[in-house]
Amino acid sequence: REALYVKNLASVVYVFREEAMAYYRLKPQQALLLAQALYRKALLLKPDDFITHTALAQTWYYLTPFEPEKALADWKKAYELASDDSERQGILLHYARVAILSGKFDEAEKQLEEITYAKHQELKKTLLQNLNERRKLAQEKSASDSPAPSQAKPESAEPVPLP
Repeated sequence: REALYVKNLASVVYVFREEAMAYYRLKPQQALLLAQALYRKALLLKPDDFITHTALAQTWYYLTPFEPEKALADWKKAYELASDDSERQGILLHYARVAILSGKFDEAEKQLEEITYAKHQELKKTLLQNLNERRKLAQEKSASDSPAPSQAKPESAEPVPLP
């Protein structure tokens, strides 16, 4: 019962962050960290709670800076507790989301290829759109960061003689 109480309190803090911030006099990131701490306490009391693991993992999306390694570690714990293939594929969607946010586009694409359940197709489609948009933006940024051919330095180590 205590695990359920703590999990519910964590969910209230997470979902109603504005109210929690006012009540506890916290900043936004502090409210998220409080929710995480409460989820972790609930998991100490009931370590095999799939729902609590997924709730904890979702908090990482709102913390700045985003910490993909920590987010992925919590998603992996949830994956281990998934009771069926549909839940596992739901977690794979989050693996892909973390990869997209980390700029690991090929990894995200690989994860999304594993999604076959009909109920996950809409979210898969949205994530593929996000993946393609972020990949395009990264390519454009990479192209704009590269010097133009006329600005490129000569590859020779010898100085170029001036006329």
